[in-house]
Amino acid sequence: MKTNMLIFILIIIVTCFSCSSNKKIVVEQIDSNYPIILVKGKNVNKISTIKFPLVFNISTSFFDKSAKLGSIGYLHNSLLLKKATWMAGAILYNPKSDDLQPVKRLQKISFIKNEFVVYTRHSVSYHKNDELGRFFQSYCDYMNENHKDTLHIESIQQLKNKNPDLVNAFLEGDSLLFRVYYNHNLVPYTYPVRVK
Repeated sequence: MKTNMLIFILIIIVTCFSCSSNKKIVVEQIDSNYPIILVKGKNVNKISTIKFPLVFNISTSFFDKSAKLGSIGYLHNSLLLKKATWMAGAILYNPKSDDLQPVKRLQKISFIKNEFVVYTRHSVSYHKNDELGRFFQSYCDYMNENHKDTLHIESIQQLKNKNPDLVNAFLEGDSLLFRVYYNHNLVPYTYPVRVK
């Protein structure tokens, strides 16, 4: 009887471990307090690019020292674009110090949650939405007066409170591709972006 019970418990443990190991990493998007960055186009009096800061807690689903986070990809599925397109221009940051530094090598992922920041690169398409020009005009004027090419503005949540339709139009339906190396194998994870 005891042997059967031990075998049953062992089968349950192995089954649970094999089910959880199918998903090697755990990704959780959290609130972002980092500033949105506006970039003015060259020789144009318009904002050409918006960089949205997305923040994630990333960890492994079980104790393993071999899991490493590599490069990321970003899928634009914006209402402001003609079609969904993958883009490699999103940049991954590891906020271990006060100053964000881009990640240039594989990052170890552990059972303990690590915070990572992803800055997207969304191009602004004015011919699809005339209201964008009006919305960004005050920022553009400020940049011209102060001779700036880039401007750090409020957080996603603050901008969403002012203009929820704008933030949703850029981020809703987008996805991130995390490339994770596990035991010398590349395992891709796609994560839908949440507007928060």
